[in-house]
Amino acid sequence: GGGGCGRRARARARAVRVARGAAGGGGRFWASVTLPAAGAAATQGTVFFAHGFAQGPESYAGMAGALADQGLALVAPHTSIFSWPVWRSLGRRARELRPDGPVSLRDFGAVLQYSLQAQLAEDLLTCVRVVRGGPGPSRPTCALREAVPAAARARSGLLGHSMGAGLLFWAARAAGVPCAACLAPLSDLRGPLRPGPVARSLRRRVDCLVLAAEEDGFAPPRACEGLARDVNGSPGGGRALFLSVPGGTHTGFEDCVSLGRLPLAALLGAPRAAAALPELAAALPELAAALFRPQRLADQRAARDAALAAWLAPAVLARAPPARAALEAAL
Repeated sequence: GGGGCGRRARARARAVRVARGAAGGGGRFWASVTLPAAGAAATQGTVFFAHGFAQGPESYAGMAGALADQGLALVAPHTSIFSWPVWRSLGRRARELRPDGPVSLRDFGAVLQYSLQAQLAEDLLTCVRVVRGGPGPSRPTCALREAVPAAARARSGLLGHSMGAGLLFWAARAAGVPCAACLAPLSDLRGPLRPGPVARSLRRRVDCLVLAAEEDGFAPPRACEGLARDVNGSPGGGRALFLSVPGGTHTGFEDCVSLGRLPLAALLGAPRAAAALPELAAALPELAAALFRPQRLADQRAARDAALAAWLAPAVLARAPPARAALEAAL
């Protein structure tokens, strides 16, 4: 269908309800499935996508269309800060985050952020398992699996932005997905989801593209490059390629520009308003770029789509990924 903030003329999307297991908090969540407009015959692989903190999958409609041009379906859970399981599981998440001590009101912001991160990670993993392995003997069919053409289910990869990109290392380890493209991954996620230790512990080979933005104050290129080094040093023999988009910003990877990871959760539990100042300072260049540099944002989105076409599509479809020089030329 049309609409959204980006190019979707050659893609069609639908939303489906997906059942969580008991371990995932129960209930159901929405996930969107975007396919090439030509349908099943043109769909060769599947990409599972995790969005950023302040966004949803609808903020990346142009990117979904570009992936559809490459013959890839995009499956994305719509889990957000407003999802009831994020709030219902705060007690359990607090115990996971602080297993050795009590949790005070001052920890509320950290627990809420972790609860969102953990729920999105678990819902992404549910999507992967349902599409690739089926819903299980007690439920032989489900809308999500049926929405993805059979020929595209086995060949898959991961994609994420910001918070969602930081979760991909955990998701790749849990689901055994062989490749992941990380757009400006946040390195300061909470508890067992923190990407650095997870990336260093990967025991299966995972090939990663880590794409940073030169002027990103939320996920600085140096931190992103560190995650690539962690993958390259992992015992599973993973290979990570790091590149940075010149003049790019954190929200420049989105098709609908927002202010990015505003300190909503941090403010809810912060003992002082000053605790949010670094977040606010990092957001100012993002706002300036949205208002005064629209062409630079358009160039960054074009670079994003070129990188995904040159690296992620071949990785998902089991073709040899391009050499670094070829990928730099594509950008």
